[in-house]
Amino acid sequence: MKDPTILKMHRIVTHSRFIINRAFILIAGLILLGSCNRNKFQKPDMFEKGVSRKLAEVRKQSIDHINYDLFLDIPSDMDSIIKGNITISFRAQNQENVVLDFQTPDHHLESIKYQNKGIDINFIDHHIYVNLDSSQDQHIIEIDFIAGDQSLNRNEDFLYTLFVPDRASTALPLFDQPNLKATYTLKIRIPNQWDAISNGRLLSMEAEGNKNLIAFEKTKPISSYLFAFAVGKFSRHNEIVGSDTIEFLYRENDPEKLARNIPEIVQLHIDAKNWLENYTGTPYPFNKFGWATIPPFQYGGMEHPGSIFYRERSLFLDKSATTSQYLGRASLIAHEVAHMWFGDLVTMDWFDDVWLKEVFANFMAAKIVQPNYPEINHAVRFLLAHFPAAYSVDRTAGANPILQPLANLNNAGTLYGDIIYHKAPIVMQMLENKLGDETMQQGLQAYLNKYAFSNARWDDLISILDPTENLRSWSDIWVKEPGMPIITIAKTGNNLLIEAIDPDSKNREWPQKLKFVEDEDAFELTSSHQSIRKNLAFQYPDVPYGTVRLNRTLINDLLLSNQSIKEDANKAYSWIVIHEQFINNRLNMDRYLSKLIQVIPDEDDPLILNLLLSYVQEAFNKFSSSPEHQAFLIEFENMLWESIQSRPNQLKKYFFNSLLSIGQSIEILSKMANTLAMDNVIPIALSEQDRISTVYRLALMQYPGWESILYNETQKLRNPDYIKRVNFTAQFLTGDLSTRDSLFLLFSDPIYREHEPWVTEAMRLLNHPFRRDHALKYIQPALEWLEDIQKTGDIFFPKRWLDALFSGHNSPEAVTITKTFLNERPDYPITLKRKILQSVDLVERASKFKSTRLIN
Repeated sequence: MKDPTILKMHRIVTHSRFIINRAFILIAGLILLGSCNRNKFQKPDMFEKGVSRKLAEVRKQSIDHINYDLFLDIPSDMDSIIKGNITISFRAQNQENVVLDFQTPDHHLESIKYQNKGIDINFIDHHIYVNLDSSQDQHIIEIDFIAGDQSLNRNEDFLYTLFVPDRASTALPLFDQPNLKATYTLKIRIPNQWDAISNGRLLSMEAEGNKNLIAFEKTKPISSYLFAFAVGKFSRHNEIVGSDTIEFLYRENDPEKLARNIPEIVQLHIDAKNWLENYTGTPYPFNKFGWATIPPFQYGGMEHPGSIFYRERSLFLDKSATTSQYLGRASLIAHEVAHMWFGDLVTMDWFDDVWLKEVFANFMAAKIVQPNYPEINHAVRFLLAHFPAAYSVDRTAGANPILQPLANLNNAGTLYGDIIYHKAPIVMQMLENKLGDETMQQGLQAYLNKYAFSNARWDDLISILDPTENLRSWSDIWVKEPGMPIITIAKTGNNLLIEAIDPDSKNREWPQKLKFVEDEDAFELTSSHQSIRKNLAFQYPDVPYGTVRLNRTLINDLLLSNQSIKEDANKAYSWIVIHEQFINNRLNMDRYLSKLIQVIPDEDDPLILNLLLSYVQEAFNKFSSSPEHQAFLIEFENMLWESIQSRPNQLKKYFFNSLLSIGQSIEILSKMANTLAMDNVIPIALSEQDRISTVYRLALMQYPGWESILYNETQKLRNPDYIKRVNFTAQFLTGDLSTRDSLFLLFSDPIYREHEPWVTEAMRLLNHPFRRDHALKYIQPALEWLEDIQKTGDIFFPKRWLDALFSGHNSPEAVTITKTFLNERPDYPITLKRKILQSVDLVERASKFKSTRLIN
């Protein structure tokens, strides 16, 4: 690092070379177009850019038995083109034409053969139109092409695909829809120092000069978004388990971290696989079991059969990792392995049912991890993993149903979010409680058997679980309607009055079973209110799902009694209810903080402790404005520092992480700086990431000498992939406003948004609470770029971009900019509008918090 203050933007130097090479390709492509035989083909009216539902239905009705034989020649230079050849064989009876998808410029198509004869290239709106001989049933199309880069994630010495939901066709010509499953045979030519992994087993490797030609076994039938490969400078761990060989590729280079983590990672995969085979009654359905860890991977994991991809830091944990991080790793692995059955073996018919694969992956993961962590209260784990995240969307004006309509696959990525990952498992738990564990398991086994290597819809599963269709109305409200009920609970004397209200006045009813701790039996709550002589303590899992509004008497009672609730799951739920009163402006902040600071030092459950610390961080960073609650802040900082020294080892890291989020007094910052300069200041072994995070906090607080501290810490880094990330994000620490503005404007170009986790971190730094006034100017352009971000980024990036953008804001001005942006665009895409409203919701609540009279 030459300049410790302003670092060079990663790949700025290579950007000009990138542009020159792309210009050369374009010119070559135009010359090629002149020599190719291309018709002025008139496309059918039903077709449009992307894969419309109509096109998907037509192809599903007419095409089957698809196989792809794919060859790719991958150079070591990341800016050189990748040449490819694909042979597509399929059956289509009495068909006059077929439409393939290829989301690239025209010049990427070099030649096409049909039945081994050259034909005209008809390429319109990213679709290849091929006339068929309708007298034949079997058809073969061969295409020479230049692979598109958008979803190949090319780095200096490695490359990996990420084709979900409709991005396979950004790289390859094929039928890119989930219900046209196909087999894939892959051959790739790569530099001889590189390794490779794909869905199929590695069959052969032949040396060809300074390259190797690698052939993979034909896959089982899979959807196009599940086809995957990664190549590059990876290390390899193979392990024989029974008669199978597990493949594990990684880039981590710390010997101690490798030795400590690899056995645990392998065992967690094996345990998850064995559990699922036992639960489903179906053996592992694919030819190979393997995975790769990739440092800049866009999200936690992706369930490619035989080749699961993970973000590397999610699996290789530091010595000081918290219980939550260990549980998170186990749950992530269980989630991805569960997808081998739920999503890969049986796949949704259309991406409007994408939630169906995600809900079962999360729902099964919660069950799978339990034997590995018997000391953990897994009811608390499930509750805290899902309720807060689901509420964070369902309480907003941008709430969406679990099952969302989808007209075209080019918008499928916008359907992902906390509702399908977190509300859906809660609803599935309700369903299991309604049916019983055994009935649920038998129904899922029948579902897997019936639709193996095929596709299904939610309604298909409902028909299996309940042939009498009594579940239809229940499913319609919980799965197909947005939002949640307002549940008002008032106490008068010894009576509790409970009422469920439709917030949109549509007379909708969300039937749910509730139970009080003191009762033996549960009761069904719909829209009618009930009068019950009880104290307010619900028995998990029969707790209300909705916007719970308590009257003043109940708020007071719950604040006094919640820590005395015996069962941790019930206590955790009571804290969620208290927090909802706070963010809905029904609980005074001073009283709320006082209660949290009082109970946190004595909380022993690591999951509840983590929840309470996150609530304090949110209160200070989002709802408070310094020096309004300075006294509370100093008290909390001191409590955190003392807890780092005195609390049990398994809890210390939670307090340290909280200090990194809210520490700002010069006294505490000096102590944090000392932890980097001297050993044994705190009884925690700080990892590279811990130390860099500490420097970042010092920099954001403009601690004197932070530049030198950063320079010293970066010199100690040894992982080249992490060094690149730090080199990218550290430049956003600068206190120079014009430099920050210039860096922000670079994000208008997709090339600077390539490493999405890095960009998200950079946006959080730009919009930090202590920079919120200056960062107001970023909101308008960041929103203007959102549609392009959705088109060029991966599925989670638009929401993460928005969450990072709004992370530090709490002003009425931020809300006004956002609302004006939406009001001026009445035809703005509804799925993106919802995401904006979801992300700005807490900003709006915080902006009103200061000016509204509070309930004391």
